Amino acid sequence: MKLDLNDSEVAQLNVAERIEQHYNVDAAAFSPPSLSTMQFAYQTSEETQRKARFWFAVCELPWMASTACIWAVMPHQLPPQSTALHLLVYMLVFAFIPFTTRTCMPDQLKVKRAHWKHVIDVEAQCMKDLHHQIVREQARLRLLARG
Repeated sequence: MKLDLNDSEVAQLNVAERIEQHYNVDAAAFSPPSLSTMQFAYQTSEETQRKARFWFAVCELPWMASTACIWAVMPHQLPPQSTALHLLVYMLVFAFIPFTTRTCMPDQLKVKRAHWKHVIDVEAQCMKDLHHQIVREQARLRLLARG
């Protein structure tokens, strides 16, 4: 009896066998990550969050700069004899400038800002989880050292 297998079918069988062995080995010998691995992951996450915060601030700069420029120019627009009504209107306009300038930001800048904000949030959650795991592992190692 002769089997007619071409090279691609043999390769597929080999890949399937390797995948099966990989999952069987992983399922049998699963162990939690070591303390040094978790600390390295925490440091990496910390570095990523630092970079994300920098780029988030860079995306905020145009908005803050335009708000500051408008705020710097606005007081010169007040009439010399201002009434209470003029000052009230001035304060309302003054208060809504940041919202208006943020709404007028280009969409591409808003998307980049949202992306970096998301990265910051994800990394913060990751760091929080890693911190809890590291503390638990350190406590477990202390108990093992005592006993």
